[in-house]
Amino acid sequence: MTYLLKSFFSLIQLLHSETGENSIASGITLGFILGFIPMFTPQALIILLLVFIFKVQVGAALLSWLGCSLLALIALPLLEPLGFYLLSTSSLEPLWTFLFNIPGSHLSLLNNSLVLGGFITSIVLTPLVFIISKALLKKYRQSIGKKINNSKFARLIKATKLYSFYTTYEKFK
Repeated sequence: MTYLLKSFFSLIQLLHSETGENSIASGITLGFILGFIPMFTPQALIILLLVFIFKVQVGAALLSWLGCSLLALIALPLLEPLGFYLLSTSSLEPLWTFLFNIPGSHLSLLNNSLVLGGFITSIVLTPLVFIISKALLKKYRQSIGKKINNSKFARLIKATKLYSFYTTYEKFK
């Protein structure tokens, strides 16, 4: 629980600081990929490993993962036909035969049209998500962030015991 609170508060701090744009955008991007693929697959474990190994904002990745999981549910009617098309394309048949003959490849679930559609969609859109999230973060910091930081709501949050617990925790760190 403390780790989740720490991740969330560090995300809030990074949103209002002048540093960490790439870290936040990378976290959002990796969370986007995680949202479109099933959790217990090798590709999801690799993405989770990347989140914890590299200097990526974990809070941004977790929030993005949650949001993109909901987005993936809405996109299901588009992802399944894409995966079916890729799996049934005769020119890609040698690729699928090679991949599915690799020991352990069945764990990736890429033979499922929905999983393949989500995986390909997330990989193709990854650069776009990174660029857009970085641009939105800059815009947020220039306009909305300053207004929110000085709002009554922000002052209310800063007056809570949870916030004082966090600031005390940060001092001892």
